[in-house]
Amino acid sequence: MEQKTEPSMRLTEARDPHHQPLAEESTQDDTDGRPPRELNDDTAEVQTLVQTPSGEYIHHLRPPIGTMFYKEDLATIANNVDIYAAYTPPPHIPIGYRKVGTVTWRANIHTYVIGAKPDDPDFEKHNGSILIVVVHSGSVQVVLKDDWSKYLECTQTIKCPTPVAPKVQLPPSNSGTQTRPGEPWHYNISFNETLPMFNNDGNGTFNFDAKYARDFSVKGGQQSETELADGWKFASKYSVESGQTRSHVIAGLSVFTAKVPEASYKFRFCFSLNQENPEIMYIDEVDREIIVDVNLGEKRKGQT
Repeated sequence: MEQKTEPSMRLTEARDPHHQPLAEESTQDDTDGRPPRELNDDTAEVQTLVQTPSGEYIHHLRPPIGTMFYKEDLATIANNVDIYAAYTPPPHIPIGYRKVGTVTWRANIHTYVIGAKPDDPDFEKHNGSILIVVVHSGSVQVVLKDDWSKYLECTQTIKCPTPVAPKVQLPPSNSGTQTRPGEPWHYNISFNETLPMFNNDGNGTFNFDAKYARDFSVKGGQQSETELADGWKFASKYSVESGQTRSHVIAGLSVFTAKVPEASYKFRFCFSLNQENPEIMYIDEVDREIIVDVNLGEKRKGQT
């Protein structure tokens, strides 16, 4: 059995809210061949509509130039990070390690102040709120060994601080469709919400139709979502034949709400890999903190 001589480092990092995303922190899923959405500051609105073999892809979450009290962050949760497992027969003391896969996970985070200006002393009374939309993309690749369970579950968890509340996770559980037994399960993410926002240096109002849509497939299993007291969990449980390499996409959309407009919220993104053999213990889970800064009281404009 292959021996792992040095444990890999757990990923824990607080994101600088003023960090400028690097070019490699793209939200494009490298495995599905779709082009990245266009960010062209010379256009009134940013929208990518791409017809792919699996269906329609829409990313229209960035409001037009001049929109106030909006920001976007791009975060790489994991970039081709190795996942290891320990073989732990009774008395359950690890006696060997194996590299069982890799994970890449990115988050495109959109923050909107809607309904009222963030410096309004009666912000909540005037129906003001914060909407945080997180688009997940990435991929997981796993190789199953002969002596391990053939059922695997890849889980992504997003935990939010107390002032923030989970609103919706897409796609919902039990929404997948299958052409025939043995074929992949097909899912659709469809988000469409009208947001009352501000422009003209905060003196004007307009409605922005935020939209996101994506089709994707899970081979050999289904994807589920679970609302937690402090966030969301979405997972894919599927079967893998012994010695087989299985790849699948990380895809989902998480929505959160808050009532305090001038604050920094600490989100926690976690990835874990589990299976049904009690003698196998997975280690080196991805665990990263991301700071979402919603201090937008200085009339911060979108697309700046």
